Amino acid sequence: MYKILLDGSAIPGDRNTLGGAPILPHDCPHPTCRECGEKMTLFLQLDILEEYGFPAHTGSHLLVFMCPNHNDVPLQCQDGSREPNFWEKDLGTFCLMLHDRRSDEVIGNEDPALLPVKLRLEESEEEIRVLHGVQSGEEVFKVGGVPMRLECHAEATCGCGANMTYLCQLPEFLEFPKKPEASPQKNSISNNHYDLFLGNIVYLLACDRHCHPEAVTAICDG
Repeated sequence: MYKILLDGSAIPGDRNTLGGAPILPHDCPHPTCRECGEKMTLFLQLDILEEYGFPAHTGSHLLVFMCPNHNDVPLQCQDGSREPNFWEKDLGTFCLMLHDRRSDEVIGNEDPALLPVKLRLEESEEEIRVLHGVQSGEEVFKVGGVPMRLECHAEATCGCGANMTYLCQLPEFLEFPKKPEASPQKNSISNNHYDLFLGNIVYLLACDRHCHPEAVTAICDG
């Protein structure tokens, strides 16, 4: 696995960040909430590199957005099959994207709500437990490795029929530090940081066919 570590303040152009300036294809607008029309907050972005061991996704850029006014778990948050175009079937209060890296990428404006934090990925040997024949990995912020929860195998099938590969785990109550001038997040446990999906453990999976940039799902496990 590769642990994801906080590595100081991010600047526009940094590709692995909490908050910060989103990097998107020039023809991909910044997502807005379908419920309230608010511009979504960038929570996380990461490059998927060859050494991480995901050949179907190498070279892609992962982005996680959520509305600052809506903090809840996705409707489709469990294992199993997804509906066709499943990213259009939820409430539209969050947006998960996986874009192929392109020469026409644009660096957007820095997120107004979250402090921009640069991330560093460090290869690490994972301590894996096996109980009742099921593997359980460490509850850390990581790319790859083994999902932490025994009851969650992080398996899903895309609406197009392809397998969805587990890419990344966000631990429970991961804190996304808020800018002092930003409004507190609704349903957060603190006025000083934001939570993603109510602070649940989150596993991010992506369609192996790349049938759509938003063919990315979140399995939440609190």
